[in-house]
Amino acid sequence: MSKLSDAIWVTRKCHINAEKRLNQRSLLANLTLTVYSTYLVVASLISLKIALPQFELVSLTGAVLMLTASVFVWGLRFSERAGQFKASYVRLQLLIPEARAAEEQQDTVALATLQRTYSDILQSCENHSEGDYLKLRFALRAAKEKTVEDMTGIDYVQYFGGLLVAFCGNVLLLVGPALAMYWYVRRL
Repeated sequence: MSKLSDAIWVTRKCHINAEKRLNQRSLLANLTLTVYSTYLVVASLISLKIALPQFELVSLTGAVLMLTASVFVWGLRFSERAGQFKASYVRLQLLIPEARAAEEQQDTVALATLQRTYSDILQSCENHSEGDYLKLRFALRAAKEKTVEDMTGIDYVQYFGGLLVAFCGNVLLLVGPALAMYWYVRRL
């Protein structure tokens, strides 16, 4: 990836992946908080009909955990960060044709200016994750002309391992409270 236009293109695609990842995390965080709140409401309704030992402690613990989780998720600013990535990749898209034209004309002055603009755009948001780059490399694995290196065996393990861990974590996050409630009720 020696050309500036290629570097800009790769960064743009990684920023698109990062925006999508952050938007998905925002949705999952909101869904999780909603599910947990629903579990607390259902448990409270059950406790009105059935005397549950130490339910006040369980309910208070759940409420404190919900408050803490809400503040934590709010602090992660998923949507705001996704918006920064979107603004970045939109600006990068505008640079690609200019960089290609400057490369074709071998205009070193224009390339230097574009390189500074590219650097300024990169500083406008956080760096994308390694996972965002791996996702791009995986998507381009069959492409004949690439601007990224080929996937290695370790890259495949990292990519699919990350997907598996994320999937299992998300399922556990959403189902965990139901399992805890089931365990609590079974003990009675």
